[in-house]
Amino acid sequence: MKLFFRLLKGIFSCTLLLGCLFFYAIFIEPALLEVKHVYLNINNFSTETELTIAQFSDTHLGFQYDLADLEKAVEKINTLKPDVIVFSGDLIDNAQQYGDINSITPILQKLQAPLGKFAVYGNHDYGGGAMKHYQQIMAESGFTLLSNTAQKIKLTDGSLIGIGGLDESYFGKPDPALLEKELQKYPYQILLLHEPDLIAEFNTLPNLAMAGHSHGGQIKLPLIGSLITTRYAEKYVAGSYQLNKDTLLYVNIGLGTTRIPMRFANVPEITLYHLQFQK
Repeated sequence: MKLFFRLLKGIFSCTLLLGCLFFYAIFIEPALLEVKHVYLNINNFSTETELTIAQFSDTHLGFQYDLADLEKAVEKINTLKPDVIVFSGDLIDNAQQYGDINSITPILQKLQAPLGKFAVYGNHDYGGGAMKHYQQIMAESGFTLLSNTAQKIKLTDGSLIGIGGLDESYFGKPDPALLEKELQKYPYQILLLHEPDLIAEFNTLPNLAMAGHSHGGQIKLPLIGSLITTRYAEKYVAGSYQLNKDTLLYVNIGLGTTRIPMRFANVPEITLYHLQFQK
């Protein structure tokens, strides 16, 4: 009889623990928000100056992540006072089913970046009318949408660097060769892409690449790692990757969720890059 009650107690304890973990993964962690800082020293530049870039990604509005969460992220980004803001794709999870399309723009318009706001397509930003909505929202929110194109950023001291955006690979037409040619005009090149593994398609790597798409696997378990792998985000899943002495790839794990409404050991993030240019 004692063995039976011990077994019953053990089952109850395990069930309670699993219940608590599921509650945390569904209701607590997805609502959290942290800022990851990345520091880069760029030597042999023409002048000495600084640049800060805030990256957010993969909001997937409508699937667990709502407008109040987006407001919270926008407020947080603005407190960081970045020079540039970038969004690396997947704004709405399913545009055909999302009923608050017109409420997104007024929130994103609040984002403040004196040197520019830039974005690329994610795979959820295509199809089912999503492309049209995404283009309109980003344009009205003051973002320059980059698709195999590059733009200049004029730093506070007047020097120029380049930022380019690659089209996404599921439904778009990425053209790394064209984008390489555009970026090589600049002494320092920043690449914005949704799917991080597409960096392998570049013959000449940029100095800094920023990606999203992976969600960091959404659920990470000790000794096992990420449970959910995503095509084109299997090699590079989360955080910093030093591809060579001159190229850093950073994979932002995003703000929202998709497919499974859970996050565990994967707190939603905003990335703030601190670029220190030196002679």
